[in-house]
Amino acid sequence: MAYVYRFLDYRTKDIIYVGKTKRPLETRMNEHFHNGGHLPSKCYSSVGRIEYITCKTEADAILVENYFINKYKPRYNTQDKVQSPLTVSINVKDNWKLFKVLKKGVTFTPPKTPSVAVFLFWGFMAYFFLLGVAWYIKEF
Repeated sequence: MAYVYRFLDYRTKDIIYVGKTKRPLETRMNEHFHNGGHLPSKCYSSVGRIEYITCKTEADAILVENYFINKYKPRYNTQDKVQSPLTVSINVKDNWKLFKVLKKGVTFTPPKTPSVAVFLFWGFMAYFFLLGVAWYIKEF
């Protein structure tokens, strides 16, 4: 048994990498994400979802991997891409199964709360402004 897997970008949901393995998926993903992997770190940090297809043989997985690389043209697949359009179709259903969700969509980071120094600065500014206004009114 072999697997063809793909990485999806967590922001755009685009397919950014397609790979294959004849080993268990957990082992291959540990190599990618925990043992330095062969892809740029930018690729790993933008992966939001990992999906896979099960193939009966490694030969089938090689064929399916190459088919999907040339169908989707993922950004981080640098080998096995052809420039001409695909004119063949293989009888593989596009039924990807979920392996793991790493990130969900774009996360919103709220602005940081002002520090104590900023709070004190504006407090003193307001105090001196009010003193100036009081002095101005007292003069009249």
